[in-house]
This record gives sequence, structure tokens and C-alpha cells, in this order.
Amino acid sequence: METIRTGPLGRDKGKFMQLLEAVRGAARDEGRRKIVSVSLAAEKFIDPLAVIESIHETGQRHFYMERPDRGEAIAGAERAVEAEFSGPERFSMARDFCREVFENTIAVGQLDLPLAGPKIFCAFTFEDDDDPESAFRPTTLFMPRWQVSACEGAYVAAANLLVEPDSDIEKEAARVLAAHEKFTSFDYSRVGTDTDFRFAFADDTSDDADYAGKVGEALRIISAGECAKIVVARRRFFKAPGQISPFQTLARARDRFPSCRAFSIAATDGTAFVGASPETLARVTGGIVETEAIAGTAMRGKNPAEDAGIASELLGSDKEMREHRAVADTIRERLLSLGVDPGPMQRPRILRLSNVQHIRTPFSAKAADGVHILDIARALHPTPATCGLPTSAAVGAIRRIEKLPRGMYSGVVGWCDERGEGELAVALRSGKINDREVVLFAGAGIVEGSDVRREIDETHMKMSALAGLLG
Repeated sequence: METIRTGPLGRDKGKFMQLLEAVRGAARDEGRRKIVSVSLAAEKFIDPLAVIESIHETGQRHFYMERPDRGEAIAGAERAVEAEFSGPERFSMARDFCREVFENTIAVGQLDLPLAGPKIFCAFTFEDDDDPESAFRPTTLFMPRWQVSACEGAYVAAANLLVEPDSDIEKEAARVLAAHEKFTSFDYSRVGTDTDFRFAFADDTSDDADYAGKVGEALRIISAGECAKIVVARRRFFKAPGQISPFQTLARARDRFPSCRAFSIAATDGTAFVGASPETLARVTGGIVETEAIAGTAMRGKNPAEDAGIASELLGSDKEMREHRAVADTIRERLLSLGVDPGPMQRPRILRLSNVQHIRTPFSAKAADGVHILDIARALHPTPATCGLPTSAAVGAIRRIEKLPRGMYSGVVGWCDERGEGELAVALRSGKINDREVVLFAGAGIVEGSDVRREIDETHMKMSALAGLLG
């Protein structure tokens, strides 16, 4: 990616037009598209969620991800370029697409600010192949036309402009400059308000018997020696009395789960997949790779003593620790296969969320030369925490047992930049929103010794996390 680090160029129409003329000339000479990305610091505080809510239009893609406890948020709307892939090589094809796009991008402006510069947003479904019931292709990538971010007290607005050999650059330049004027001094009085209804989701347990049967089937497969672990998912359908806003759901998610990643990605049919994921698939910043094993779940206590007692029981459970160690060992082996050495295994610890607590083992290592974050994603997805072990056998068992399309649930959402760095989360504690209809997903890891009633209760706890954000 070619970079031009300068402030005034982005706001000076004459200089901007000169740049666009030169880029259009290069597009004509090379016979390929180019992208000009302009990043400018906001003049005052901006909230990427409020901005994306104000500019999003139904039928247009959007992406949002925020980690409130880190003060990091990034959002994008519409698409400058996009691509969709399917099949077993989809992660490699996605990596190659990202590299090609960034090779033909000229980035301009205040690029030394955190999260400045163009990003490509990514969404990968659980399965490699197309599912006719899913609004999302197995892999969706897009560089947004409009992008806003907040990180370390810096607020940045970016416009990513597609320049083709026949582009009307005068029109596009005017649009970009007008957008930057709006974004860098944002008017919150025009942002929509919350829905004016509240509704409660019934504690519908009518499908518990069906799920119990699926858990029993998983236990029989494990007992026969086909798998050591199978993650069995379920879903529940709801209909609200009014339209549900994914943006208001995100606003509640970041308030109630500040240590999770509130995320949303939209398909072109208006469907949004929204969640508050506790699990990092991969984060690469400054040449350092971070990931984690999260497996083993228990409820929160009513007071500190009860909470601590439950956590102690969780860490002392043979069944829960066997499940967790299998996940952690597999992640470590997959990192080593990429030349990424996380060193000795760290001690498991407790991750406390507002409604549940998990066993967590973090990993951190220096990135190997030439390894892209999407290479790491290809190696790690699906994790044993969302699929099972061994992976291929567990995927086959899931297809036989669940008989439901997971779609984006337990897939991957996130972003990457021109260095091959970025952040990807496992799409958990999540659901699909389309107008007034909601489908919530949750799963539980089944191993030898799993108790059917406890696994049912675990899925209820996980579903309640998102259900409580909807109204």
C-alpha cells in the first residue's frame, strides 16, 4: 500500500483532484482498479456506533466491532470493493484478495493515528460451503466506503474511494470531502433514538427435550470412540412487537459486556448478525499474535463468596478441565504448525462475564514472518471450543446431530489491514436479526461425563446474554 502522510491534502480539493487524476491515469495504464483512502482526525469526540447508525441504509453492508474496556471501536458502511468465497480454500482466497486490494490502495492523510488507514472487514460462516438458508456466503469481505474508528482517545474518519479507468472523479471527490466535513464534526442531534417498546422473551423450554436427545446422541458417538468432544448447538426463534435495531442491541451489549466484543455485520438483504463475543480467535498488533482457549462454563454466584466457590469448583472439575486442556493443547499445536511459538502453556484462569464464568488460557507469541492474520484464522477455525475433536469427525457428527444451519454462528468476524494484522473474534453469544424476527444460537461442549441437564442449563445461560439485550 502506498502511503502519503499529510493532513491538508485530504481537505484541499485542488490537491485531492490532482491525486485522483494521477490514480485514475494509473488505473487506465494498468487496466485495474485502484483505491484512494483518506484518513482525517475528527475535530471532537465521535462515537463510531452513533455514526454508523446514522448513515446505514437497509440493503447496504455495515460492520461494527467494539471492545469497550480497551476503548477500541471501528465501524464501516457501504462497500468500496467486496468479494465472496466458498470452499475449503476460502481463507487463503480471502488472504490473497486482501493483499491484492491493499497493493492497489493509496492511503492519504493522518495515518499515524491508531486505527487510521483502510481496513477490510471479514465474515466467515462456520461451514466452508454455501447454505441456502443463510443470508451470508461462507466468506464475505469488504472495504467500506465510509469508515470511523476510536482508539486511545483518537477519533478518525476515513473515506475509501474506488477509482476505475472511467471513474467520475469530480463527483466522487465532492462526495468524499462533504462526508469528511460531516464525520469529523459529527452532529448527534440527527441520530435516531431507541425503540419505544420493551418486550420480554419467555423462558421457552419446549425444545429442551429435542436438545437433550441431541446431547444423548453426541454422548453415544463419543462412547463409540468416534470423537473426544462434540459441540452441539441449538437455536430459538422470537418475534418482537416492533422492528429491532441491531445498533440499539449493540449499545446495550457494550454497556453490559464491556470485556466482550460487541459486533454486527449486515448482509445485503437487511439481515444483521449481532453478538457480544467473549472469545478472540486471533489478534495481531505490532508483530505480536494473541489468542485464547475458552472452554468450561459455570454460572455466576449471588455474592462474592458463592461466586468464588463456583469458580473453584469449575477449576477443580475433572470433566471441565479435560475439555479445557484439549482445547488449549489443540490451539497451541496449530500455532506451532504456523511457526508461531507461544512458549510454555500458561496456567488456566477464570474469565468472569456478567452472567457466566469460563476457564480461559491466553496465548501470546511473536508472529512468524509472512504469516497473515487470515493464515492464523485458517489454522484455528473451527476451534475445539465451537466444533469438537478431532475436527473432521466432529464436523461430520455435528451435521448428523444438529440438522440446522449454523450460518454465522460460531464463525469468524473481524478486520485486517495492509500489514496482515488485525482482530478476529469467534461469533458467539450471537443471533440473527431481520426486522422483527430474531434467531438466537448457543452451544455446549459434550465430552465423556457430560450431564444432559447441565448442558441444557448452559445453553439457556448463554442465550439469555443476547436475549437480554433485545428489549
